[in-house]
Amino acid sequence: MQYNIAMHQLSTDLSENMELFYQNSKSPLPAPEMRKWITWFWDFCKKYRHAPTARPALDKYLDKLVAKNQSSHNVNNARTAVLTFQQVCGNLLKKKQSPGAVSWAECYIRLERIMSLKQMSQKTLRSYTLRIKQFQCYVGSKDPQTVTQLDAEHFLTHLTADQNLAAATQNLAFNALLFLYRHILKKSYSNLKHIPRPKKKPRIPAVLSRQEVDTIIANIPRKHRLFFSLMYGCGLRLKEALELRIHNLNFKEWILSVQSGKGDKARTLPLPKVLKEDIMARFENLKELHRSDLRAGVGPVSLPNALTKKYPNAGKELTWQWFFPSKTLFHDKQKDVYCRTHIHETAIQKVIKKAALISGIPKRISAHTFRHSFATHLLQHNFDIRTIQELMGHTDIRTTMVYTHTIQSLTKKELMSPLDL
Repeated sequence: MQYNIAMHQLSTDLSENMELFYQNSKSPLPAPEMRKWITWFWDFCKKYRHAPTARPALDKYLDKLVAKNQSSHNVNNARTAVLTFQQVCGNLLKKKQSPGAVSWAECYIRLERIMSLKQMSQKTLRSYTLRIKQFQCYVGSKDPQTVTQLDAEHFLTHLTADQNLAAATQNLAFNALLFLYRHILKKSYSNLKHIPRPKKKPRIPAVLSRQEVDTIIANIPRKHRLFFSLMYGCGLRLKEALELRIHNLNFKEWILSVQSGKGDKARTLPLPKVLKEDIMARFENLKELHRSDLRAGVGPVSLPNALTKKYPNAGKELTWQWFFPSKTLFHDKQKDVYCRTHIHETAIQKVIKKAALISGIPKRISAHTFRHSFATHLLQHNFDIRTIQELMGHTDIRTTMVYTHTIQSLTKKELMSPLDL
């Protein structure tokens, strides 16, 4: 099943209202041109989740036209058409919905707002939005207030029977619909819990030997070696390594702090002593790059949450700079400045994929494989499982226990009673 959404058309009552306006009033533009710009605006609002009566929707619509290289004459005509539409149909749009009812556009606005309040990640927001959009297409974009639990059951069954999606993807769609029903539509969701859900089969992670780790890192370009060495040496997730800032490294105590790990959890890790020379060399290079960016007028780096409002100049301080910055600058269109962000994850994924091919190691290797290898090698050296759990940042010990299946038992002593020790 394809999830392509055709251009949204005005509802019958809105179209009739505008046609009456064309017949009985003096339209500022010819009716065909009015219809064109209003239809495009309506489709824009539906696709990008803007309220048609709000002024920001018009501003963003006009920006979109400018980005599409529309002439200033066309942009002015579009503005005139939309302002007329908002004036003529504004009251009708407000009366169309009963108190508490929401449109799909408002659903996505509420979804973003509620997930932001709950401090859920942007990646989760994008995933939920995608699955809810697929659900919207499946039910034919009917009024969200008329969507039933039976619709959700049929959609989830469709994903299982027709799409043959993986268990993790099906569970993601289930959680997205659960969030939609519970927090946005304010409907009963208890029956959804009884829908059969696929069980995610436990998988043994691919793990590299220490020699294989050294081989792959040796085949990685020198400018990226420190990145992967830290991933392996500290057991970092890809996102955690990408978002490292200078202040995350304590050069005196020689420890690394992860402030916003998975689940927004924090933890500290010992830095590998063997990397001290490389880390300090990079720190000196970052100080020189920072001075160069300040002289060139490069904009501040992005800060988490609302720190930019609280500390307006913090983004230009050395301590907040990325530890693995991108080579090129990013153009922030809202502020019209060029900024430096961290290296993109796709660049890292391409590097590890190429290095794995050159190494000729017949295993499924990704950046996350270094994290699996970190835990496994600590286990091989008889570190207790609780310590490894803390270093990995796992909430549940059962998540860490999977690494006991990646190696052979290395019990060095015969099992004995404590009384005999």
